[in-house]
Amino acid sequence: MDDPSVDELLMGDPSSSVLSDRLLSDQEALTESRSYTRLMDADLRARLQLRRPTSSRTISNKSTENGFSVWDIRNLEYATEVDDNLMCPICHSPFVSPAALKCQHIFCRQCLSEALSHQQDNKTCPTCRRPTSSNSMVALPKVICRMLEELRVKCPLAFRGCNEIIPRGNVQTHLDRYCGYEEVLCPSEDCDQYLPRRLAGKECLHEPLPCPDCGEEVSLLNLNNHRMGSCKVAEIICTDCSSSVPKSMYEDHITSCMETVLKCTASKYGCDFTAKRSVMQEHIESCALVKLAPTIALQNDRLGEHARALKHLQQKNAVHEAFLDTVKDTLATIASADLATSSLPSDSAAPFDSPLSHLLSLHEALREEVSRVSAAVSDLDAKTDTAFLNSSLRAKEEAAHRDAVLAQLRVQLQWLVSSRLQGIHAARAGAGALGISDTRRNSNDAESSSARPLPSTRRGSDGLGNGGREKL
Repeated sequence: MDDPSVDELLMGDPSSSVLSDRLLSDQEALTESRSYTRLMDADLRARLQLRRPTSSRTISNKSTENGFSVWDIRNLEYATEVDDNLMCPICHSPFVSPAALKCQHIFCRQCLSEALSHQQDNKTCPTCRRPTSSNSMVALPKVICRMLEELRVKCPLAFRGCNEIIPRGNVQTHLDRYCGYEEVLCPSEDCDQYLPRRLAGKECLHEPLPCPDCGEEVSLLNLNNHRMGSCKVAEIICTDCSSSVPKSMYEDHITSCMETVLKCTASKYGCDFTAKRSVMQEHIESCALVKLAPTIALQNDRLGEHARALKHLQQKNAVHEAFLDTVKDTLATIASADLATSSLPSDSAAPFDSPLSHLLSLHEALREEVSRVSAAVSDLDAKTDTAFLNSSLRAKEEAAHRDAVLAQLRVQLQWLVSSRLQGIHAARAGAGALGISDTRRNSNDAESSSARPLPSTRRGSDGLGNGGREKL
């Protein structure tokens, strides 16, 4: 027996009549909503089909009919380091439409076609120099194609601000559907201009509006750029000096504001000093790393040149090793030839002997060239290390000389200060001794005047005595 449906249960229960009516109304509303969604979707697709540009994006370096240049797969910027096994030996870039020869060497199809087109009748492989032709291409393993498609690249519109990192095989899909910086047709029916997909909304952004600062009519799409750039009335507050600056001059103000906190110019060499622009010049004049910065930069440039030269030599050595393997295979084939081949007339052996001797001589010349270049690179490394050591020793000697001069100046300054202090103490001591001697002299004079009798009293008494004596 089949189970009763929900509708039967609801209809059999009189107490659930309200719930049944509500469920039926919800189902009808859902059906109407779905039908309306289908109609809107069909209408939107029809409009997009009518507004879609006639030209589609393809991998080429030409321009589309709507005026926008398309992206080129060879100009993509890779976000990660690409394996050397996925690099074309001709253009030294990741494979684009790779093609393989019978000798199992892989190239870009365009690079291989151009390389073979420059050769005359006898076409050879660009790597191993074996005879080949443009029709001798073999099927490429699918795993290599998948590895190439999975390489992580930056969006071709990164110069506009898109920071997406996507697989190389999904670049076209990203541009056609998801990139917010791709130019699309304005959604307004009365506008045929283009704008970035991230700004495409329900309203047209190309209608002219008055600038709220200067009153100039600009489009809503360019209003922010106008206010931050060409608007002469709008101002902005500097975050460093808190001064009001016109937005058109804000970038110039930032480069000259004395309150802006800067890092030392030798920060990449180890100096962690940070200060305002007003005091940074004093630090730069006294910073030892700033003075050594030109020498260090020169050494870094030389090391970079040596690294590039070494990488080039390694690539060249790899080519030579591959060529040597080819020579060994050729020699092994000649040595294992059957008796019928070895019984050919003597005049037919010349074409085989001549290329073999040429290959051997060429191999010896290449070996000597590699040895010479390796010796030159070693000599350059030794000279670079010696120059860097000499510059470091010279800098240390100059620093030691400055320290010695500062020590002498410090000793002289201490001697001058001590002599000055001694003179001040001596002057104070002399002034104190002079005051004490004056005090003692005054006290001695007072004591002598009080102990000695007055002269007038003594003479009076003497005369009175003499007169009395005469009267007696």
